[in-house]
Order: sequence, then structure tokens, then C-alpha cells
Amino acid sequence: MDRDTDAGRPLQFFPVDIGHYRHHACLDARAEVDALADLLAPFGAETNTWDVEDEQEKGADAVEQRLRAWSQPQTSGDTFLYWVGHGESDGQSALLAHAYSPRPLTSGGVTPEALLQYLAARQANRRARGSWAIVVIDACRSARFVELLSARALSDSSGGPRNVLLVSTSEDGTANLGQFRKALTTALTVTFPAEDIIDLWALAGELSKRLHGCPVIPHSPAPGAVLHRKVPSLASALSAPLDALAEFEASLASLTDHERRHIVLKAVGAELDLHSRYFEGRVVERQQVLTWLKTARSGLLVVTGAAGAGKSALLGHVLMHTRPELGRLLEGSGHPASLSTEAAPPEESFDAVLHLCGVTPHELISRIATAATLGSPPTDASLAVQSNWLNDQMRRRRRRFTMLADALDEAQLPLVTAEHILRPLAELPHVRVVIGTRASTTQGPEPPQPKGQNLLDALGATTNSAALVINLAPEPEAVVRYVRRRLIAAARRHEFTGALGNVDRLATGIASCNREFLYVRLAVNEIIQNDALFGALEGLDSLLASDARQLFADTVDRLSALAPTYRPLLESLALAQGRGFPVRDSLWASAASAVSDNATITDTDIMSLTRAAAPYLTVDTEFGQSVYRLAHYAFAEHFLNLASGDHRHHLITTRLAADADEQPPAAQLNPYLVRYLPAHASLGGLAAWHQLAKHPRVMDRLDPTAFPRRAQKSKQGTADAVADTDTAVAGGQLGGQLLRRHHAPGPPTKRRRRMRTALLITGAVLALLMTGTATAAYWYYDHLNSNLRRGLAESGASRWCNSDIAEGTVTSIQPDGEGRMRATLSVERWYRPVESSRGRLTFTAESGEWDDYRNDVRILVVVGPQGELQSSFRQGTDLEAGRRIVAGGYLVRCETPTPLQNSAPSGR
Repeated sequence: MDRDTDAGRPLQFFPVDIGHYRHHACLDARAEVDALADLLAPFGAETNTWDVEDEQEKGADAVEQRLRAWSQPQTSGDTFLYWVGHGESDGQSALLAHAYSPRPLTSGGVTPEALLQYLAARQANRRARGSWAIVVIDACRSARFVELLSARALSDSSGGPRNVLLVSTSEDGTANLGQFRKALTTALTVTFPAEDIIDLWALAGELSKRLHGCPVIPHSPAPGAVLHRKVPSLASALSAPLDALAEFEASLASLTDHERRHIVLKAVGAELDLHSRYFEGRVVERQQVLTWLKTARSGLLVVTGAAGAGKSALLGHVLMHTRPELGRLLEGSGHPASLSTEAAPPEESFDAVLHLCGVTPHELISRIATAATLGSPPTDASLAVQSNWLNDQMRRRRRRFTMLADALDEAQLPLVTAEHILRPLAELPHVRVVIGTRASTTQGPEPPQPKGQNLLDALGATTNSAALVINLAPEPEAVVRYVRRRLIAAARRHEFTGALGNVDRLATGIASCNREFLYVRLAVNEIIQNDALFGALEGLDSLLASDARQLFADTVDRLSALAPTYRPLLESLALAQGRGFPVRDSLWASAASAVSDNATITDTDIMSLTRAAAPYLTVDTEFGQSVYRLAHYAFAEHFLNLASGDHRHHLITTRLAADADEQPPAAQLNPYLVRYLPAHASLGGLAAWHQLAKHPRVMDRLDPTAFPRRAQKSKQGTADAVADTDTAVAGGQLGGQLLRRHHAPGPPTKRRRRMRTALLITGAVLALLMTGTATAAYWYYDHLNSNLRRGLAESGASRWCNSDIAEGTVTSIQPDGEGRMRATLSVERWYRPVESSRGRLTFTAESGEWDDYRNDVRILVVVGPQGELQSSFRQGTDLEAGRRIVAGGYLVRCETPTPLQNSAPSGR
């Protein structure tokens, strides 16, 4: 999508604000208009102000003239009509008051029919062709007015005005002036902060939720009805903590729209978590990186250190100076000017900048291919095939390619990613790879640190003498400067000048701890929030005696004291999959409610948290929607270490599945649920799957190949890991194939529901092979098979098991007379039963499924006890994956269930 959103249609904000009345109480309508105008300004809204000499002259004639002017636009574009004032309804009819309307308001006001005439005329005007209109009625009992307006529009023989959104703000009682403004503010700044283009009908859903049941009614919605940001959101281009993002935004406030747009567009792809606002020190390390960028023709550079050592800050600082436009973000926010000519790195040094948090190996390959303009990777899901393809394509490309990838340790499979993607790339003669990572998957933010360095080993950094490894150690002198600048700026910003005398004592005390940068950031944030500590040094000894883990725990306690909803909101982010939880469709609020024993948590709580916990939250985008996560993985580890995640993921699965099932049948499932609800269920164990199985309508729309983000990162055997990865992918494919084969159109029968449950569980649990050791995964799967065999046998769904698995070529295929096809396979290899000497296998399949298998194509088939095809794997696409599935023993054999064993094996 083109990110230069200035190409959107003009937007007109057209207020009909009546704040002064002869017979009704006065309202501060103008304040609402001004606030909404400011809120809509980033979307290019031009306000058509209703200027009159006397506010009390907004009577019937003036209102008629105002609405007529609106219905006859002089330029093309979209429109936002905002009526704010008094209204009334007796439950049957409804009126809006003008300045002279009587009290009680039983006549002498504006009717729904009258407003409809103007709305219809406006949408029929040639200048409004293809445009949309929002009509907001912010008045007492506006719900009934909007309902009548909608009903009259629907009864129109021509279908009424099209591409219209009608919004009410009050049901039975007095309008709460400001409620709509708050609802729109939350939607635009919290739900959609990183989206440059906001779908109007998605916005309608969010407004409906926040206006507590007041009618929000779309009429003849057309695709392409969107709000365009005039200047792209900085949050859509940069990944940074919310407080840093706000400071960056403030530094751009004095620039023109053209300048802002240019800077933000240049920032696109800067996925690093940027903390460069107060960057200090790392002179030697920075010079090493810059020299390498100037001189190295290929190879690997790794910036490593303990969690919170400042790896992202250093890499982000270097990145900012490779893109001169981004340097203005630093200069405008009080950072020293750009680096000297001698020290500055080459401009546009990086062809790809990636943050690997939650990224799968396959996703990384796709993103590198896109950045290098290599085209799409092969459809074969095997990681080996895709990795080999990437290396071959990059070798043929022959142009230098430099990639910066941060947070390798937070990737979904860091060891696999390092050994099978990043390491081979760095060995190519014209490819340069810069990595930010912990040395080990078990390394934490505080001593004692483990001796292992499996991530560096997987990258080849410990055996490749040409690789440059930069290990970040604490830097007390830089810490003093950093703390001083942060505290002085905070004292002046909050006019707390009495604390300035304590800055040096606080700075030297924190530096004397000789701890990682993460601890320093946390300590400074807590000082700024604690007036007694900042102003009188109360509690300083306790602060200095704490480590990063304890400081973050104290932060969570402090935030929880402000609002009890804050803890579960933060905890749920630690359990989020992918790049974080979206606010949209109340997913984050619902997940937080689930882990808080179903306390009522709303998007209003989220909006408050984004202000109170700004330094600890990051906004990002995934699947085209804004998502939130904790700003540092060490923060997530605090919650993950509190208890086993299984029960919490079980609770999240239960709540999200139930909420999704309550949506109208035609409603589109949020992409987060499609992709990650199976992952939550996998992490929640069998109990979570049993809960998910209660919602077959939801299960039908899930992605069975979804993998959990949180992996057991201590796994050492990367060869086993990549094999497990391919097997897991193939398992997910198998689950998807089986789901498709057994999901016939029409209402599902009880047997189909049982099938759906069993098959999706199979695909998802195979995906669990990615998340732990092979022994644990195999053991879990064996127990799952036993459970499924027992449950399926008891339920009569034993047809799900298989009796024949063979590989060969199809020699004939013909209709069976019952709407299906009967195929014959010339068998070259039997997998089950292994002792079979039969040369042929006959089975049935759905009609129309076999076009790809003609012409003697080699396939592997899995056949059920009644001769029905359950799954197939075709040469050239997924045959190797099918072989791994069979070799691993992951297919349920038709046999008598065996008792479930409760003890884990000692090995396998």
C-alpha cells in the first residue's frame, strides 16, 4: 500500500453546533467542535465553521440555511456532519432543538425526515459521487432520532442515501456531552494509532462498542470508505516505547506537513525499538560498527550483551544516522547534532531493518526476499527448501545487500533462525548481516549469567574469525550523563526545580551499581514518578539495592496501586502471540479480563494504561492493525516466570473463543484470532483445546498451522530443531488438509463437530513440536493420541483413524456413482501396514479434488478404515513433509485405545 496517504479525498468537518437557547439550558457546544476539529486534523479535515453574529440566532431559518449549504457541496470529498445540542424523544417521535425551539420540545424542532432530505441531497450531488458521509447526532435521546432517520432511509424506494454512517450518543437519558469525543479519541489514538488508513466500518464497530449500545448504523456501506492520515503516523514507521514515540512526535510538531511526511516516509522499516532520545556513550562500540559498515564487503557483525545492555539503543542510534532525515528527530528533541563527517556512516547503509520479535523462520525468509526484491519464496513449507532458495537467489543477485536484524533472541525459533537463515546469508560474498542478540537463549538481565552462548554458536560467530562480535558491558560514565539529562529534562518539564539539586547524587548512585542499561532506564522512570525520591531522596537506598527484575516488579506494584486493571493488562501482553495484542474488537481487554478472573476491563482502562505505563509499552502493526506489546522482552519474562503459562493461556483461549462465537455469523474474525488462537490453545494444553472445541463455528475459521510464539529457547540441538520445525509445519498442513476435507458445506453434524475437534487438535499439537524438546513434544503427542483414540472410540468417530498409508502413482480415477471419485494407486512403498505385499490401493475422494494428481504424479496417501482418503502429499509440493509426518509416527492407527499413562518418559 502506498504510504503517502496525502492522496486521500478531501474531508470536510461540518459542525451544526447550537450552544445558546432561549428556552433550554446553554451548552458548551463550541468546545466539543474545537476538540473534534483538532482530532480530525491529522486526517486532513477542513472545518467549515458556522459563523453567526449572535449565537442565539441559530433558529429554524439559520439551521435550514446551514443544512442546505451542507447538502450542496462546492468541492468533492467526504463529509463529517456533527450536530451538537439539545434533543428530545417521547419514544415514538424525536426532534432536535434549534435556538428558538420551545420547552418541552414537542414541536418546533428538526425532524429525522427533514435531516434525511438534506443527507439524501448531499449524497446524490455530483460532487459527492463516491464519497462517504458520517452524521453524528450528539444530543439528548439521539438514539431514537438516529433509529427513525435510519428507518426512513431504508423505506425509501430508491434505497436511500448510500455510503453513510449514522451515529447517536445518548439513549434514554440526557446526553453526556463529551462522550462521543472520548469515544472517537480512544478509537483514533489507542485502537488505530499506527494505521495510516482506517476503514470507516471498522471505526463504526469501535464507536458502537464505546458508546455503550447507542445505535451506530451503516447504510449501504461501500468498500474503500476510509479515513486517510494526511501525514503518515510515526507509530506506523518506527517501533519505540510510547513515551519516546510521543517525544519524537513533539519534535516534529514545528515542521510543515510536507517535511513531516518526508521524514516519516524515510523512517518506514525502522523496526528497531528506538531509545535514541537520550543516547549516551558507546563511543568505541559505535566506531567499530561504523568502521565495519564503511569497510566490510561481506560478513557478520554481532552486537551482543546481557538482556537490557543497550543493544537496541546502539543499533537504533547507528540506524538513525544512516538516514539523515531521521536525525532531525534527534536534533528536534534536544539530542546533539548529527555525527561528524568522519564518524558518520554511509547514508542508506541498510537495505533491510528487521525486528525479529515473534517472527517465524518462514516469515523472516519472506521479508528478506521482499527487501531484496527476490520474489516470493517457494510454496513448499520445508524450511530447508525455503532457506536454500533464499541463499541461491541472494547468490545470484550479486549486488551488495546489508541487513540489520535486532532481537534475534526474541524470534520464534532463534537457534533455527540463526543457523539456517542468518549464518548462511552472512557467508555469501556480497551480503552483510548485522545482528543484535543475547549470547544465549537462557541469558537474563541480571547476574549470574549462564556460561553458554548457543546463539553466538548458531550464528557461527565463535568459529568464524572474520566475524566481528561487539560485547556490551556496563558503562558508568555514560550512565551518569544519561541519568543527568533525563532527570534535568523531567524536572524542568514538570516544573520540579527543587529536585535539580539531587540530580548528581542520583546519577552517581545509579552509575555505581554497574548494572545494565535496562536497570538504569527503569530506575530513572521510577525516580521521575516518585516525588519523594526525586525531591528528598527517600527510598534511594532501596532503589540502588534492587536489580532490574525487582525494579520492574516494583513498577507493576506501583501501577497496580493506581488501578487494579493495570496488572492483568500488562500480564496479558506478556502472553500475547505474534507482535502483540490488538485493542480492536476488545481482544486485549478480553485477554486481560480472562487472566484477572474475569474482572471487567475495558478499552478505557487501556487508554489510561497507555498514559501511565508509556515507557513500558510499544505500539506496532501486524495484519494491518495496531498492536501493543511490552517494550522489552525482559518485562515479559517477569510475568512468564511467575507461573506456568498453561493455565493463563487456557483462560485466554476460553474467553476469546467465547467472545468470537457471539459475533454475527457474517462478521469477519479478527486476524489475530485466526492466526494465534490455535497457538494460545496449544500453550494452554488439552483443557484449552476442549474449550475451543465448544465453538466449532470459530474453529472453522482458524489457521491450524499457527505456532506458539513462546518457545523453549534453551534447546541445543539445532539439527533436531530444524527437523522438528519442518515436521511441525507439515503437521499443520496435515491438520489444514484434514479440516478442509471434512468440512462439507451446510450445518455440521455431530460427527463433523467431533472430526473438526480431533483434526484441529492434531494439527496444532504437531505445531507444538516447535516449542519444546523433541522428547517432551513426542511424549505429549503420544498422550494426546491416547486421549483422542479413547474419545473418538467412545464418540463413534473412529473413522478418523487410518488403516493404510502408501506411496506411489495414481493409475486410474473415475466416478463412484455417489458424487465421489474412486482412485487406484500403484503402490511402490507401504508405510502401513508395513508388511503388506499388495501392489495396488483403492480409495475414494471428494469429486473435483484430483485434477492435480493425474498423469502419474507421485503421491503419498493416508486412507481411513472405510477406504476414504484422509490426506495426500504430492511430489513437488509437500511430499517430503508427508514422509516426515509418517516417519515420525504422528498418525493415529486404528486400534483399541490404550490406557493413558501419567508419567513422563525418561527419554526417547
